Amino acid sequence: MGTSIEDTSFSGYSKDIRYLDIYNIGYGSFDWKLSADKDWVTFSKAEGSVYSDDRIWIGMDWDKVPEGSEQAVITVSEVIGDSVVSEKQFTLYIDNNVTEAAGKDICRSQWLRFCRGRALQQAHK
Repeated sequence: MGTSIEDTSFSGYSKDIRYLDIYNIGYGSFDWKLSADKDWVTFSKAEGSVYSDDRIWIGMDWDKVPEGSEQAVITVSEVIGDSVVSEKQFTLYIDNNVTEAAGKDICRSQWLRFCRGRALQQAHK
């Protein structure tokens, strides 16, 4: 079983989704299951069979993600029936440091620099 993930960072500001590729590095096919240690991590599908490759979209249920910086671990398992043959884990890094003020841009954490720069640009107009 081969796996690759596009990126492991997610932002509550941009509501990112990322993809995970599961691919066959041998002959035939294999079954896989996907799980997360946090219930707010979402998948386009949580299990399947791979003959060549499969792309799964990973997202967040942003209404359930706690505010602040979080981590979640996803596990990709190659399975035969109920038995796990092999598994790989990925740690996701979630930045949900966003606050919305009425009539203002959302800015905090990694977006603070952008928002400050924008405010300076508007002040000099």
